[in-house]
Amino acid sequence: MIEFKLFRRGRTHLPIYEIVVAEKRKKNGGKFIAKAGVYDPRNLENSFLREDVVRKWLSYGAGMTTKVHDLISKAGIFKRLNKKEEASSQPIHLVMPTNQKIKKKRKPPLSKTRTKK
Repeated sequence: MIEFKLFRRGRTHLPIYEIVVAEKRKKNGGKFIAKAGVYDPRNLENSFLREDVVRKWLSYGAGMTTKVHDLISKAGIFKRLNKKEEASSQPIHLVMPTNQKIKKKRKPPLSKTRTKK
């Protein structure tokens, strides 16, 4: 069976994943049939999917892992499939909306008064 998978690339502690179509039983990082996009978990602006490749392999009945399913649905490809819109040959970028950015909590400042013993 053929499915969409994430193949890990990059360096130690700096992962970049390629979204590829490969045989389900093949080892991760081995041969693949087609490249459907790139997923960079540290910077979503560098992540993209090629909609024409995704639609082609979905029409052939390719399965997918849960993470790839989440990425494809985030890109809105399933919605366009249901509406029967034409596939674009341009890559679709996966960008997190600005209102969902995580804010870091600040620690309260230390008090300036110190007690002497």
